[in-house]
Amino acid sequence: MEKSKLLDIFKSIPAKEYRLLLEYVQSPYFNKRKDVVQLCRYLIKQAKANFPVGKLKHTHCWKVLFPGMSYDKKEMAYLMSRLNHLTESFLAQRNFEKKESIYPILSLESLVESRLEKHYQQKLKKIKQGFKSSTLEDSNKMWLQYRVAEIEDFHFNLQSQRLANPFITRKNELLDQFFSQKKLQIYCTIQNIKKILGIELEITWPQPPNAQSPNFQSKVFKAYYSLFQLFLQEKDTEPQFLLFKSLLFSLKGKLNHSEYIDMYSFAINHCLVEINRGKRAYTKHLFAIYEEGLAQGSLLINNELSPWIYKNIVNLGLGLKRFKWTETFIEKYSNKLPIDQRKDAYYFNLANLNFYQKNHDQALGYLNEVEFTDIHYKYGSKSMLLEIYFEKNETEAFYSLESSFKILLMRDKILTNDIKTSYLNFIRFTARLYKLKYNKEEHKLAKLRTKIEQTSNINGRNWIIGQLEEIGGRSHSLQ
Repeated sequence: MEKSKLLDIFKSIPAKEYRLLLEYVQSPYFNKRKDVVQLCRYLIKQAKANFPVGKLKHTHCWKVLFPGMSYDKKEMAYLMSRLNHLTESFLAQRNFEKKESIYPILSLESLVESRLEKHYQQKLKKIKQGFKSSTLEDSNKMWLQYRVAEIEDFHFNLQSQRLANPFITRKNELLDQFFSQKKLQIYCTIQNIKKILGIELEITWPQPPNAQSPNFQSKVFKAYYSLFQLFLQEKDTEPQFLLFKSLLFSLKGKLNHSEYIDMYSFAINHCLVEINRGKRAYTKHLFAIYEEGLAQGSLLINNELSPWIYKNIVNLGLGLKRFKWTETFIEKYSNKLPIDQRKDAYYFNLANLNFYQKNHDQALGYLNEVEFTDIHYKYGSKSMLLEIYFEKNETEAFYSLESSFKILLMRDKILTNDIKTSYLNFIRFTARLYKLKYNKEEHKLAKLRTKIEQTSNINGRNWIIGQLEEIGGRSHSLQ
């Protein structure tokens, strides 16, 4: 049983759900076999003991469940299969219970099929009142409205009336709305993946979206359409982005939380890409998005903050030299980080804060606490170390790390080419800049600056520019 599907599914169930599972299996509506209930009880008991291997053998389970009876391999397999089926059904039921919005729709459909006219009319009126009072404009609401129109069409046809069916057109309109908005959402997701990960994915359009259609005037559709137009642009994206950002901030209460987070992610990722290309104006746009998202709770998923959003907010605050704000943010939101990544995220960002404040020894101390649970902490820590050695003039340590860092990157098969290139450019320009420290060759500094400005993909661009300006100023003062 150790490698069975049944054991896999039991291990996936949270401990607090076992009582509900047992109640489900015990229900005679779903299961009438007491031996299946016995097997369920036995596995729940083993789950509480962390599934000891010796007690999971088929023969041992049989002996406990049916003392005195000879082992029946076929019957044991049937019991496991039956319990596995019931457990899958239980998980489906639990998932279904979370989707409360579909309950009334299924109930309405059942009332039509049962020809319960009064019940149907009352339920239909209540559902439509719910639609009217809801502020949501997301695709799920559109889908539910389409399903109601579909049921109304079914109900009309059952009446066998020789009248024009008014629900055909309504079904068509609602399906168009749902399809177009959902398609835009998928398109924007694909373009976001393409931009961030460099993965080429195709999407087909049976018919391009038409923002002028009277069917597509909701704020949510306009926001998606604005984002769609933003992804189509390669240059001068700021005016279109500002339009999208204004629409984004107006969507509170119009989208379910998961979809709203996705919309924020689109905005954040666009800003990060543009900042990485050297467009400094986007730092203020991004900070405004983060502040609004934190204030609304729109950046939290299940009351947790992604460690990468946490890190990006810290980087942005430091880049804008808002050190006190950043320190407060690090402490305030550390308890919102996922527990398995909390320590690394917390100490890495404290190291970054102290590095920006030129507290090099404190920064090194915090870096020593980072255990590299993620590859990006590993490379982020090495970048910070190289910067610390640069600022402390530790030449031997600097060149040793420069060499090993490059080799590590070249051998990495996981990083995307864009990310790898940004780190390699960082190492290359930092090494060239180190050679120019304290000399008077201003033409070489100017030439290096031009090269940096012409290179779009550089990790730590702002730090490099800052060091270059400092060295340029120092060289001038020594003349």
